Amino acid sequence: MRPEIPPGRMRWEMRPAGRDWDAVRMAATLGRPALAQLGDTAAVYYDDGDLVFLVPYDSGGGFGAGTKYLSIGAWLFMPGPQRREGPGVHWLSGNDHTRTPPEALRAALNAVRQQTPEAER
Repeated sequence: MRPEIPPGRMRWEMRPAGRDWDAVRMAATLGRPALAQLGDTAAVYYDDGDLVFLVPYDSGGGFGAGTKYLSIGAWLFMPGPQRREGPGVHWLSGNDHTRTPPEALRAALNAVRQQTPEAER
């Protein structure tokens, strides 16, 4: 018999984008400096070297080079609500009930790109 996992204690779960939220996936080298600018206004988790920011559904993409906009048809591994540290998939800020303001994320990503020498992009 397999032991039951209490609700909210799962390590991760599969969730579809394009319903309650969309997502923007990027390498941590781009996402961590953006997160530093956004602070507590971000809903973001770590997944296998990438950061995944949750944005409101139908935010329209346009997050620029080095990002992948995920909406209808995309499925993501998401951390359970209590996963606040690794190893593995875990929340860095916010949770699946919060959203990163898309304009703030675009502005933070543009600022990071302007500060990063082109050879490092």
